[in-house]
Amino acid sequence: MSENAAKLSKLRKEIEGCCEKEAAEIVEAAQKAAEEALAAAEKEIRGQHKDNTRKTVEKFRNEQRKRVSEVRFSENRRVLIHRGKLTDEFFARVEAEIKEETAKPVYKDYLLRCVTEAEEKYSLSGAEIYCREADIEAVKAIASEKGAQILCSDSITLGGIVVKIPDKNIIMDLSLDAALESERESFSASKEMQL
Repeated sequence: MSENAAKLSKLRKEIEGCCEKEAAEIVEAAQKAAEEALAAAEKEIRGQHKDNTRKTVEKFRNEQRKRVSEVRFSENRRVLIHRGKLTDEFFARVEAEIKEETAKPVYKDYLLRCVTEAEEKYSLSGAEIYCREADIEAVKAIASEKGAQILCSDSITLGGIVVKIPDKNIIMDLSLDAALESERESFSASKEMQL
């Protein structure tokens, strides 16, 4: 997972650098155009009465501020859409890598660690352990002697387990689906991904 964290950090920096540079260039160009237009307008009306000039310039400045604000809003929206697309692509690649890893024999060791982690916190006697259909046999081999019922869950698509202890109203989600979703939320909530 540390490799994924490094990839995630690298992607964050790439996205942030690319998007900030692009947005800054567009906003700078809009501000430059606004300043040029303002300078031209000031020169043209300089001969008019001073009070009238001030009112006209202020009105023009407000219009230019509005235009710059509109450009900034449009570019921020475009940047967010672009970031969202890159984030979706990144997490699709991570999901594909997870699927590849769950097809390897070492994945059974991961399932054993999940069952052990759950057992360290609570007795699994009478518990319900949910897993994906492809993992039923492996989880049964690991947890059948613990007194737990092993069940298939359609909500687990990547792997791992969910342990429910009905008499204590406890649910432990040790699925890879939940872990990936948590990483996605953490990634999207990070300050580097905000405008």
